[in-house]
Amino acid sequence: APVSDEAADGQNLESWSDWEAGAESEAPSTASEHPEDWLSDDEPPQDHVNDLQVCSRDGKVKKIIRRVGKGLERPGQYDVVQVRWQALAGTGTEGGNPGADSTPVELEIHMGEDQLPLAVEFAIKQMRVNEIVEVSAPVAYGNFASPLVGRKLRDRQGKLPKHGKVPRKFRFLPIAPRGLAIQAKASSSSAPADALVGDAKGGAEGEFRARVELLGIKSVHMLTEDRLVYKSVLTAGSGRRGPRRGDWVWFSIERTGGEVMRHSVELVGGDAGLPAPGLDHVLISMKDGERCIATLPGQERSEVAAAHLADWTLEDEAQDTIEAEGASAEMPALRRRPRLRRWLYEPPEVRKLELRQMPEVNAFRANAALMPGDTFPVSEEKVGADGVLFLKLADGRGWAFDRLPGPGILCTREEPLESLAPPQRLIVTLNGWRRKDKVPVPPSGTIGFRPDAEERCGWPMLQKLELRPGPERLPHEVEEGCCVLVGLRHLNTPDHRQWMLSWCMGEGSVPGYLEAAVASMRVFEVAQFDVPAAAVHTCTQIGPDYEGRSPLRRAELSEMDKVMAKMLEASPSEDLPPGAADSEEPDFAPVCLRDDWPKSGSEVKWEEEVGKSLGFDCASDGAATDTGAAALQTRSLRIILLAVMEGPDVGTLSEDFQRAYLERERAHGNALARLGRWAEASAAYTRALDAVRRTATYKRLFPTERGLIKGAYSRDAAEEPTASGAALLEGLDTEQRQAFNAGLVSLHLNLGLCASKQGRVQDAHRHASIVLGAEPDNAKALFRRGSASVLHGEYDEALKDLQRAAELQPQDRGIRDELAALHRKMKEHLAVQKIMFQKAFHPSSRKEV
Repeated sequence: APVSDEAADGQNLESWSDWEAGAESEAPSTASEHPEDWLSDDEPPQDHVNDLQVCSRDGKVKKIIRRVGKGLERPGQYDVVQVRWQALAGTGTEGGNPGADSTPVELEIHMGEDQLPLAVEFAIKQMRVNEIVEVSAPVAYGNFASPLVGRKLRDRQGKLPKHGKVPRKFRFLPIAPRGLAIQAKASSSSAPADALVGDAKGGAEGEFRARVELLGIKSVHMLTEDRLVYKSVLTAGSGRRGPRRGDWVWFSIERTGGEVMRHSVELVGGDAGLPAPGLDHVLISMKDGERCIATLPGQERSEVAAAHLADWTLEDEAQDTIEAEGASAEMPALRRRPRLRRWLYEPPEVRKLELRQMPEVNAFRANAALMPGDTFPVSEEKVGADGVLFLKLADGRGWAFDRLPGPGILCTREEPLESLAPPQRLIVTLNGWRRKDKVPVPPSGTIGFRPDAEERCGWPMLQKLELRPGPERLPHEVEEGCCVLVGLRHLNTPDHRQWMLSWCMGEGSVPGYLEAAVASMRVFEVAQFDVPAAAVHTCTQIGPDYEGRSPLRRAELSEMDKVMAKMLEASPSEDLPPGAADSEEPDFAPVCLRDDWPKSGSEVKWEEEVGKSLGFDCASDGAATDTGAAALQTRSLRIILLAVMEGPDVGTLSEDFQRAYLERERAHGNALARLGRWAEASAAYTRALDAVRRTATYKRLFPTERGLIKGAYSRDAAEEPTASGAALLEGLDTEQRQAFNAGLVSLHLNLGLCASKQGRVQDAHRHASIVLGAEPDNAKALFRRGSASVLHGEYDEALKDLQRAAELQPQDRGIRDELAALHRKMKEHLAVQKIMFQKAFHPSSRKEV
């Protein structure tokens, strides 16, 4: 049973000296993996004294907790740890004393650098600060090595080696190198079955045992896979977002003498515009106000560049300056990487060289090889037996050797890699950043579709610069039907005239590029947009007037005037002077908008008033009026999204409101269809149909062969379409029922017309079939489906539909012309088939050569 808190506190060892004095806990061992008082959805199980835990994926390395640690942080793969460890009596490894415990050693080292016995590093990865454990493992795990994780575990780029079945609870534990794992398995199979991880006085024969105490952890964030760029945080930043490539950032680098140099650059990728290589990885990983020590790779520089950068590098003699600032307690002692030498594999015979896991010719093979002519950097050289020089590859793939007694010389040394200089360490502070983004503007013909990323790349783009971010935890999706309150300022005019406007998204009150810009923003965000001429001319233009349309209004809200004026005065990041990165909050009190703001203010026309005053003058029919050089000018707008009101949820509306919404959107679609804007009209008709297509009444009026249609599921799972739909229809008189049915039929017919105009033959056929499910003798639906079948090449089905349509409306000339054209196509098709079959059954005679 788990030990109570009082018992655990009484048996917990207070210090390393208590352990050495033999103060052992008498509390029974508990399995902390599955405590009785813990559920899977609760917090992780608490550790207790004498808990036995597994620390490796193969289950060979185990630890017994002698003192419970503090906090929740555990060392990462590349963190710097301060540890005290001691090999216990009977340990069979290098440096171990079979007769007595070794002297405790206190170290501050990097994880993953082969500086500790493998079993000890296994245990440290599962420990917390101030925790004391006793580690037990096969003697093979007493070698100085590091567990395989991340890049070291892969034998090929992006590929992990295959392993046997691993228990679920061990799946995320580290794994040992293959050679050591095989040795450990062989030694454990020969050991007695009842050999336990023993007490402090002795252990099983052939076992590695050690006592380990974790004194401290200094987190190191590895930023590149080659481990050349990493950082240690001195002061944590704020916020949830950070800069990314393409954004404007301004940061400072502290000189060793205390002088600070400020920079403001755009992260275009790589080291362009940055004072040191690899600094872009550091900046992208930082938050606002974060201060860190960044370790960057060195490179060959000219005398002028070297002299300029020498003041920015924290050399060994500058540690006193850092200690005076109080940063030494959090700064890890990062060691310098060794100078690499390049070697060439050039054997006398053409054959590959399989790398070894250890510096021995007969060691286990690594899952990598060298081919003749390969050059490789070497981080360590070790002389072995018979004068063979073993070479450790710098990328961690394994060991090579320069010669063999039989074949002779295999590898030759080249000149040192002069491009790799000692790493440089800089103190970097991220003072601020501004998001730069591209907002695609959909052309008018793509409304209502979801194009892929490749198609969106061909759209005109707005260049967006975020001047003030919106609240991070208050995102708001600005969708069609939402009412928005927006402040605008045009930057290309001398007076910088500004407007406060409100409109309903998706109703054509403003041009499409403005709605695309607003849809990319958060509430209370300020951004600057550069609008190219292509976006002005190809986007969705001002829509026509129709019954029920929400007008564009110039809002008259005196309480928001000061807010808008203050927020629109924000400066773009590239114009900020040094030291102005820490933006101050505007000096105004919070403002509460009244509920009727969407209907307050006077009605205005974009094309008559707003567009002209802002320099965007487009006619309502979609034809731009800009000419000459003015048409090629890129205009700049500064926008603030002040408020958003969600649109109506048609699924929760009553029947009366649903019908009103349907009539408004149908009128919108009819107005667009008269102008030949088929894509926008189709989107409006679809919104109208979505308001009722999942109701029982609709499914009662539009049955199909199987009684269901695509997308016509009920809102309520217990709703019976037949019964409830019949009850609703009984509440309507004959005239109302016919009007409602005619309105839904016209929606499907109009959707079929828009689909045929856009070349979407399959959609036109589907909508006509839905209408025929409700009205089998609808001549217009028969005609539309027959025309779609002709384009599909289904002549027999088209003939039936067109003949029936001609019977119902013999005076319709369009049906007769389509039927005559079908007869001609069928005659041509039969002629082609006749010739094809003649050639198949009566081939032409072949002449002998």
